[in-house]
Amino acid sequence: MSSKIPDWVALWLVATSLICAYDATFVLLRPRTLEGGDLSFIFPGHVYYTTIDIKYGDMEDQFVIAQSILNLFEIILNVITLVMHCRSDWRAPVVAFLVQAFTFWKTVLYMIQYTPLCNGSHLVEHLDWLKYTALFLGTNGWWIVIPLLSLWTLWKTLLSAMAPSAGETDKTK
Repeated sequence: MSSKIPDWVALWLVATSLICAYDATFVLLRPRTLEGGDLSFIFPGHVYYTTIDIKYGDMEDQFVIAQSILNLFEIILNVITLVMHCRSDWRAPVVAFLVQAFTFWKTVLYMIQYTPLCNGSHLVEHLDWLKYTALFLGTNGWWIVIPLLSLWTLWKTLLSAMAPSAGETDKTK
């Protein structure tokens, strides 16, 4: 089995680790990171984002906290994957596949909250079309699209590594 993951997947793991660390820090240190808090100057984008995704500013919303704790586990798995990748560990593509599936489904679960399925469409009704599309779907959509593309790429890598060679196929006949 190939011990390397594609470079673009490794780069994504680095980028998402940094972004998730920043995001989790913002959420877990609330209310100090919210507008008017002594740490809000570190998070100007997030302070604005609380006007887009109101769950981020809602101190009573426990799901955002749970999602941020999951971000910390995601970061740990990303780092483990990257270390394995750098060491050419044959398990790196398997762990990368696992962490990308985790990221994908965590984000899908988060986004489903904003749909009529979970009675959450009121959470985005305050947004005009442009803000909803660009700032809500656009920012969150990357955590669905890129992991899905990573899963597709890694799945092909894993399948090709598990496929029997021509000599092995002949022996089974």
